[in-house]
Amino acid sequence: VTEHTILKFKKRFFVDDLNVDKSDPIQLHLVYLQSRDAILSGEYPVQLEEACQFASVQLQVEVGNYDPQQHNDKWFRRQEFLPAAHIK
Repeated sequence: VTEHTILKFKKRFFVDDLNVDKSDPIQLHLVYLQSRDAILSGEYPVQLEEACQFASVQLQVEVGNYDPQQHNDKWFRRQEFLPAAHIK
């Protein structure tokens, strides 16, 4: 490691439904980010139907409501919304 090396530190949350404080938006967001990254990396395998539902929620979160004039076939070329196992 040199002085120009960029290090990225992560903290993994080990939670279940009983331990999540649903009134803490920061904790909910961190659990959401960890789950999203694990699904996209393939660490949490999902079926095709689940992957499609996940991708639709991700699109809603990141780009907002569907607008047929803006969101056409040419607009959607990014593949980061689906796990690699389901990109075909």
